[in-house]
Amino acid sequence: METENPKKWKSVIITWMAIVPIIFIIPPFLTPRLTAIGLNSILAQLISTTVLVIMMVYMALPVLTKLFGKWLNK
Repeated sequence: METENPKKWKSVIITWMAIVPIIFIIPPFLTPRLTAIGLNSILAQLISTTVLVIMMVYMALPVLTKLFGKWLNK
């Protein structure tokens, strides 16, 4: 039995719900600390972005996909 992919607009909403809080928390928290220990600001931003993407893919999206699974697959 083949499952349908969620509608794109629903995926956009779930992605937005996952990424917005992470964007407001991780870079403002992590980037200044990384530059304070002497890292170049670009490298600090790259590390912050990497952490953001990892949290998004492995934490936020799976939780939201599970919470909104029925709605996503309607």
